[in-house]
Amino acid sequence: MPISIRSCRLVGFFVLLGIHWGMAAQPGTAATSTAAQPLGSVPATVDATWNGGTGNWTEANWTFVPSDGFVDPNNTAEHLFNVAIDAGLTSIESVISVNANRAILSLTLDAGDQVRINNAQRLSILESVVNNGLLRIDAGASNTFL
Repeated sequence: MPISIRSCRLVGFFVLLGIHWGMAAQPGTAATSTAAQPLGSVPATVDATWNGGTGNWTEANWTFVPSDGFVDPNNTAEHLFNVAIDAGLTSIESVISVNANRAILSLTLDAGDQVRINNAQRLSILESVVNNGLLRIDAGASNTFL
């Protein structure tokens, strides 16, 4: 049975009934980059916007500012992603399936938009969620995390 979360604003680190809010990847997972980063450097923040419609997170249906050859938003040692699902295009109801383990800085969902975390996948959100749509965990027999 899927878990659905509607109309909320979450900030910081939360753990609720096995749903992990804002937690970094657990040991043994590859949700964040382990690339070397110079001491004292700060990752660049990138705004990523889903261009609307239905699709998988890993599809090239994103606009990035600044644009740097990214395919889909996933934090690294050099970049942190603020993600907006179709950025206010209320005439388009977007449905995005998280089909790979991903980590982002923040997530904003508009009314009518959905983010579905597929079975056995993880979406780690490090700072905040503004949810005016539907954030859903589609778990089956495997562990699925938000």
